[in-house]
Amino acid sequence: VLAALLARQKSGRGRHLDISLTEGALSLMTPDLGNVLAGHPAATRGASTLNGGLANYQVYRTQDERFLAVGPLEPKFFAAFCAAIGRRVDMSELVADVDKQAVLRDEVQTILSTRSLADWLTTFAAHDVCCEPVLELDEIADHPLHQARKVFFTIEDQKLGTLTQMRTPLGAPRAARVPPGLGEHTAQVLGEYGFSAPEIVQLQEAHKG
Repeated sequence: VLAALLARQKSGRGRHLDISLTEGALSLMTPDLGNVLAGHPAATRGASTLNGGLANYQVYRTQDERFLAVGPLEPKFFAAFCAAIGRRVDMSELVADVDKQAVLRDEVQTILSTRSLADWLTTFAAHDVCCEPVLELDEIADHPLHQARKVFFTIEDQKLGTLTQMRTPLGAPRAARVPPGLGEHTAQVLGEYGFSAPEIVQLQEAHKG
């Protein structure tokens, strides 16, 4: 939309926007699609670098049935990750074949299964690693990043009490308003569309019936 507005300012001509959600998702697959479009064979699911092939780009289960997203792709992060979990560092594993990746994946899973998610997060906090917890929905609002950026905020409703809301990604919310109740603005909206007061009452009564 912004690009179209800028183009209009320069050219003086408007533009019709035809935007596909599917094509937006496809744009996130550029690395793999680019290889295919360049003539390379399509990667088998679970075999290429970012679709499950690498042991250092996986989701692992912890002892308490929680999950860790592990992604130390670069050598320095991989070395830090191995040090944090107490295993030897072998940089050749970063480019090892599928069979060796499977062995490494099993080894890492065995190690991460020995401790809880909270324990691992405490350990990783002291190392420069690319590992994050897989949060449940009821944990997201309490995450330090979201709290620091004030993603969630509360408003007070006389009937419902305190309501937690999530702002849009475009910035901080304006003065928060309590959402209207069911039918609260019906008369106002119908009046704006030209219905008379008696007609509005008649429609509301008919709806109740």
